[in-house]
Amino acid sequence: MRAWQPGNSNWNAALPVQRSFTVAKVAQFITFGPLSRQTLGDAPFPLAASTSSGLPVSFSLLSGPAVLSGNVVTLAGKGLVTVRATQPGDAIYATAPVVDQSFMVVPGLNVITDWQRLTNGQFQLTFAGEFSRTYIIEGSTNLLNWTPLKTNTVDSLGNLEFTDTSATNRTRFYRAHGL
Repeated sequence: MRAWQPGNSNWNAALPVQRSFTVAKVAQFITFGPLSRQTLGDAPFPLAASTSSGLPVSFSLLSGPAVLSGNVVTLAGKGLVTVRATQPGDAIYATAPVVDQSFMVVPGLNVITDWQRLTNGQFQLTFAGEFSRTYIIEGSTNLLNWTPLKTNTVDSLGNLEFTDTSATNRTRFYRAHGL
């Protein structure tokens, strides 16, 4: 911007003055709340987020067993899924800081998964249960008499890991139930 004063019969002309300034874009932010744990086989579901500017939010899949089409997530396996919400701004609003959210896809509640016999004869399994709930893993050789083998709380990923160190190549049945 430049200012000047040409002067007149009483005043001399003023020296021109030049100044510059930057007009910053308005900051904006994204509101994208936590996502709940999903169960494999659940129907596709939409993601929802908003911006303080009212501009539309875009989503992208960063990792995990899912497919993202627009804002609709389709589950494709079990594990941790991470999605990102973005808004690039416009002539008035600056780019919003990105917001990432993650959620677990579990095989189902109260399901024994990922079982295997180890090379040393022990047996290992993962139990998918309700987050923060305590469960008892029991074992039996005849399906009539059940022995408690482990009591533990499901971890933040919805799993309870268990290794039966007393299995040693014997036939053993397993079940889990909550307390």
